[in-house]
Amino acid sequence: MEIVEPGLLRELEKSFLLENIDFSWKEHLQKISSLKESVRWRAYGQKDPLTEYKKEAFNLFINMLTRIRHRVTFFILRSKIILEIE
Repeated sequence: MEIVEPGLLRELEKSFLLENIDFSWKEHLQKISSLKESVRWRAYGQKDPLTEYKKEAFNLFINMLTRIRHRVTFFILRSKIILEIE
């Protein structure tokens, strides 16, 4: 890719990264919202809801970051160059 167009790989990476961060963040906020609803029931199980929320929210965040890295790497490695001849 760099032979065809200098900086193309970096631009592709930025584009995929931004798109995946946006998508993953929206998905993460939905999961956090669901977590808020479900963590209330933990108090009945003799567990501290705040501690449970913090642990699970942290795990969700780490999983989100991991998925972003995997998706961006996958998309970059699967990209193909299509040359237009003028």
